[in-house]
Amino acid sequence: MEHTETETKLAEEIVDAMGKVHGTHTGFRAVHAKGLCCKGHFVATPEAANICVAPHLQGDEIPVTVRFSSGSGKPTRADGAKDERGMGVKFHLPDGKATDIVSLTLPVFFVRTPEDFLEFLKAQEADPDTGKPDFDRVGSFIDEHPETKQAVTFVMFSESPASFANCTFFGIHAFRMRGPDGGERWVRYRWLPEAGSATLTDEKTRELGKDYLRAELEQRITSESIIFDLQFQLAEEDDDPNDPTTQWPEERTFVPAGRLTLTEYVDQECAPMVFDPGNLAEGIERSDDPILHMRSPAYSVSYERRSQT
Repeated sequence: MEHTETETKLAEEIVDAMGKVHGTHTGFRAVHAKGLCCKGHFVATPEAANICVAPHLQGDEIPVTVRFSSGSGKPTRADGAKDERGMGVKFHLPDGKATDIVSLTLPVFFVRTPEDFLEFLKAQEADPDTGKPDFDRVGSFIDEHPETKQAVTFVMFSESPASFANCTFFGIHAFRMRGPDGGERWVRYRWLPEAGSATLTDEKTRELGKDYLRAELEQRITSESIIFDLQFQLAEEDDDPNDPTTQWPEERTFVPAGRLTLTEYVDQECAPMVFDPGNLAEGIERSDDPILHMRSPAYSVSYERRSQT
């Protein structure tokens, strides 16, 4: 995907700012540095095929590679630390191409624009005198950007998951899907864990150790498949497809879209891969969400830097 000079410059500034917040760690992603990989397959429902003509939504068994991750850019950060978690799914299509769904345990994002995200990152930089973030500076940013409060509150006050297999993952961006009849709908993704939701206290995560999520998943997948059900949340007229800081009402229609079954733990096999929500298949288009459009150039910058080591 080609990026403009302006997009690349802003992406570089954002990745630089991430490094100042999390540290620069050679060979790792700028954020979501700590992760693990699984393989399996996805089978879409007939309802999904009625909504979208994309090849991975027609009901065939599609091989997938999945990366679970913690949100921080620190690859040694404890799994129990306050953080959002991520799930990147790469669908390996019959024609040899791929398409991705990227989702977070956050139901919304922190800001509406890349420029605000850069400012938010700068607000989190450590104070030179203390070596720690200046929470007054972060608080001032939130006061000036009230849309940021929901995501920050979620991160700070949610308990850590007992397993990646117990997380609900939200696709915070909207996509326009074209159906076989030519009709179009705005859709957001949601992955629901078959194992249900389960969390742990901070005390319990410390007891289990800083890599407990990896150990738990590796053990779990040797005895059972890890399953997520994909849902499409369908927008109505008043729902803004371009604002990742707001949730669409839960009263909106949810359509069962498919089942993801993970059967193999492959540790770091997907580490070189890029999971990009802008990597789309036929029949799916991005909204005008500025954060969504900035992710591809930012991922490209991060990938180029970690690949040069």
